[in-house]
Amino acid sequence: MSNFETQNRECYKLLVFTGDKPETDEEALELSVEKWEFIVAALSAEGSSGDLLDNGWYTCGLCMHYGTLYYDGRVDCGTGCPVAVYTGDNYCDGTPYHDYDDAVHTYDNKGALLAAATREVAFLKEVQAWWLGRDEEATDETEEAS
Repeated sequence: MSNFETQNRECYKLLVFTGDKPETDEEALELSVEKWEFIVAALSAEGSSGDLLDNGWYTCGLCMHYGTLYYDGRVDCGTGCPVAVYTGDNYCDGTPYHDYDDAVHTYDNKGALLAAATREVAFLKEVQAWWLGRDEEATDETEEAS
């Protein structure tokens, strides 16, 4: 069962998170990959018009796990987010996410959205492999020192 669904709004579809907040790095990374795979599938579906808002922080496993949402709508990316550590930037700067966010605000954008979402899946899988590989390297070093 998916942790995501789309809700029809007046002029667009909105991605909504329906699952449980991730509790570990692994869960947060997996949920973030799942989000973007869901978006790719939704945009690839026959009849899709390319009007899917990803709902940003509210649907990102990493943001849910590492970030802080303030009462006035501000978001603090948080320390230690694997994407921020990997890129050296906050707020997903340097990732395909901003290409998606830019494309969602243009008309006739399905191709650009699908391309950006597909790149985001690949990017997050790269970060996931790197992040989880760091844990394995640390475990190997600890075992070798014993």
